[in-house]
Amino acid sequence: MSFIRNVVAWMIIIVTVLLPLKFGTLAGLPEVSSYYPPDGFSWTIITWPAISFPMVSGGLLLLALAVFPVRVQGARVAWAVTVLWLLVAFVSIIGAVNASTMDYVIVYVVHIFGFAAFGAAMWLMLSNLPEFKRVVLWSIFIGAVLTAIFGIEQMFSGFEETRKFVESQEQQYGNSMSGDLKSRVWDNRVFSTFASCNSLAGYLLLTMPLCFFLFWQLGGRIEPSKISRAVFMPLLALLFGMVFFATSSRGAFLTLVLACVIFIMIFPVRRNIRIAVFILVPTVIIAGAFYIAYAGRGFNSMLVRFDYIYTSFLMFLSHPWAGTGWGDFFHEHMRLKLTVSKEAPHTAHNILMDFLSQAGIFGFAACLAAIVYPIVKIAGKIYNTARNSLFASLDSYVIFGLIAYFIHSLMDVNLQIPASMATALTLMVTMTVPDEKVKVPEGMQKSSSTLVINLLTAVVMLVAGLVAACGGFHLLKADYAFSRLSDLCSPQGKTREEYFSVTPEQVKRELENCIEVRPYSPFPWAAAADFMLSRGYPDVAEDFYNKARELSPQRSFIYFRLYMLQKAQGREAEAQKNLDIARKLFPNNADYFKDKQEKKPAIGPLKD
Repeated sequence: MSFIRNVVAWMIIIVTVLLPLKFGTLAGLPEVSSYYPPDGFSWTIITWPAISFPMVSGGLLLLALAVFPVRVQGARVAWAVTVLWLLVAFVSIIGAVNASTMDYVIVYVVHIFGFAAFGAAMWLMLSNLPEFKRVVLWSIFIGAVLTAIFGIEQMFSGFEETRKFVESQEQQYGNSMSGDLKSRVWDNRVFSTFASCNSLAGYLLLTMPLCFFLFWQLGGRIEPSKISRAVFMPLLALLFGMVFFATSSRGAFLTLVLACVIFIMIFPVRRNIRIAVFILVPTVIIAGAFYIAYAGRGFNSMLVRFDYIYTSFLMFLSHPWAGTGWGDFFHEHMRLKLTVSKEAPHTAHNILMDFLSQAGIFGFAACLAAIVYPIVKIAGKIYNTARNSLFASLDSYVIFGLIAYFIHSLMDVNLQIPASMATALTLMVTMTVPDEKVKVPEGMQKSSSTLVINLLTAVVMLVAGLVAACGGFHLLKADYAFSRLSDLCSPQGKTREEYFSVTPEQVKRELENCIEVRPYSPFPWAAAADFMLSRGYPDVAEDFYNKARELSPQRSFIYFRLYMLQKAQGREAEAQKNLDIARKLFPNNADYFKDKQEKKPAIGPLKD
């Protein structure tokens, strides 16, 4: 049994290393299919679909439950941290009450259960094998360093190779990449293995302090320690510093400054450090503001964040108990936002406002408690044991990373990134688990209250593991079917002859496969409808669009597609009705108000 437990423990450790390398992609976008390469080697070098993480974490939790006994009394604080995040997962189900598109509900709920399940598996392992604590921390270190190295590789060769590949594909197939995707490819902001440069910056904020502490300790073991530290620490700082600055994430830089201020306000630091911080912080903020205004990308995207918060609060006021439902921030924000643009974010870019707007007050309260409680407990531990040696304590560096990460989570989409959320939970659990197994008196172990708590904990974890594993498998299967349909319908990666050799019958067969696995989703219907419209089958396309509209009645683009189709057929009254609905749902989209819509569009292949 000891051997089996060690095997499961090392499986959890391996996944911890792989978190930033394979699971830095974005969850919560059911309208976009993931990439599934045809050969096994490709899977070793690409990032994996974010929706595959719940299946992995749920499976690990079920394995951990099978080999590790549930003993709450030995690690109460870490148990409470785990239970709070499991509570967040269960409370997230409230987001199904008012949701208009069930696709988003399933994706978000399973995703949240996924990272909560990983935290629970980590607690089960460490509460029984506390000697693995250092291994867990070093596994985070390895993953973070490898991520930074890939970022350096991207800086010096990755961007150029990607651009050459895109240009060769466009020349070979005669297809032009979409403007938004092309602008990202020609942008030099480093994102390494993550979905975006901002997500990478958030992950680095979380892990860099831990990495510096561990590397400092490692240097102290290599004699002479002063020379080894003087040699190796600058190298690590250069590695992380280059990648962090290459993300060009303004929110991350601001977060780093705010985290420094909060840290010196919470903990007793020397007066000269406090004075230096209070002098440097305003200077850095003012200098950064001038740079952004005159040499950077401007403040527009930062100001838009306030619009997200504003509309989130309006959504909460309209649905205080259950929120608008998962995915409906996308629909409601388009209707309520103040900024005039086609931008249509899927989330509030703020972990707390995401729960407040889409899962109501209970989701907000559970998420806030799950964030604040472990930070308070780690801070209390520092006050009790390391107050006089603040900068020599591992807890100090970990709590700084957690503070920085969750401040950044109030500015960006960290909630949707499995890698960073699971790493944050891992650090919370690891730093609250005792360093050695606590001996619980035999009488307490056999008391009825202890047995009941242990049993309830095991049942809750079992349910969470099953939801994550089974839900993740379902999402993966559904996404794979959708990717096959999307690839078939898209002209990307095909010559003109190859694209027009795809028959409507083939598309209908793939659509049926999608519907069989994913009957609640509007997006396979919409993808097939676009294909049918491009091939000159307006009646079939209209039927498919109507099916999509039934499954997602708040989706403005579906009504606009119906308008275009009906306008081309001369059905003016029906077309105008759908255009009016599209304008009502997304009043700030200028495309819905252009004069060219008064002209009669032609049925035929869709053009740019």
